[in-house]
Amino acid sequence: MRQKSHDLQYLETLYRRNGLTKLEENEYWKLLKGYQGEVQFDKFCRYFNEDLTTMDDVTLQLGNSVTQIDKLITGKDILWLADVKNYQGNYRYENHCWTRNESIFTE
Repeated sequence: MRQKSHDLQYLETLYRRNGLTKLEENEYWKLLKGYQGEVQFDKFCRYFNEDLTTMDDVTLQLGNSVTQIDKLITGKDILWLADVKNYQGNYRYENHCWTRNESIFTE
């Protein structure tokens, strides 16, 4: 079961106590929306074939560089890396380019 990040838990506690600055509140909503997107993706992944294994929130470090992968999905001869985003809008893939609400998607 997916866990909320420590940052999200901390900001959530302060939010409930009305103790967030505007900047902290913006970060809280961003982290919450991201967490909700990951939970939705987890539900989607339950429909995978049983031959697949998933790992959540994998953190890798090489030297001073750290990266976090939302979900690793492994099969017999394949590995998928999933970086989950919870963006809303009208998406389309056309001419090797993603658009959202008729604008080129760059985020």
